[in-house]
Amino acid sequence: MKKYLLAATAVYLAACSQPADDQESAQAGDPGTYTRNLPDGTLVSLVIREDGSLVRSSGKEKASGKAVKDGDRLCFTFADEPLAEYCWTNGPIRPGGTFESISDEGEMLIITYSSDIPPRGVEMKPGLYEVGDETTPYGRTRVDEDGTYTDFLNDEAVGSGKWTSAGERVCFDPEGNEDHQLERCWINGPADESGRFLTTRENGSEAYFVTPVAE
Repeated sequence: MKKYLLAATAVYLAACSQPADDQESAQAGDPGTYTRNLPDGTLVSLVIREDGSLVRSSGKEKASGKAVKDGDRLCFTFADEPLAEYCWTNGPIRPGGTFESISDEGEMLIITYSSDIPPRGVEMKPGLYEVGDETTPYGRTRVDEDGTYTDFLNDEAVGSGKWTSAGERVCFDPEGNEDHQLERCWINGPADESGRFLTTRENGSEAYFVTPVAE
């Protein structure tokens, strides 16, 4: 996991150097998409937005976080590791958008920058949602303003707990202490014209389509 974090962190470091080809100079933290291939071929990408928020994707895994510039260094924190900070120093961008980024531990990565920024993922709001795969609904979840949620199957309540949302990241903490009742956090993708969006568990093990439902 940490190796992925480092690789993804470097992805953003690239931002510290120079952004798109159509700009003569770059500032650290310019918004855009930063990519790198791991040795096994896995694509790691980091999307940086104008407010400093970011979403990292490594294969099926996803995480959200923030980036902060400190002189020539750019430091990252991720919501799934709130106590860890990863800092990198960036070299100049080369023609074609690639540049070097070096971690505080001395690891060097080559990053590719693009000024393209995908649409922002959905921020979960109170309401009723249908959850399922691309064609079949599995059940519904109501998230309430008081921070609680209830899962329904065939209109019967089958689970409940607490939920929190921060940008594209939403977490559900079921009631109970069993192994299957641990908190799970998800990264929401952008909505389509119907309001439906894909949400992916941070560890990449699950993904579902979510559709707002009028009550």
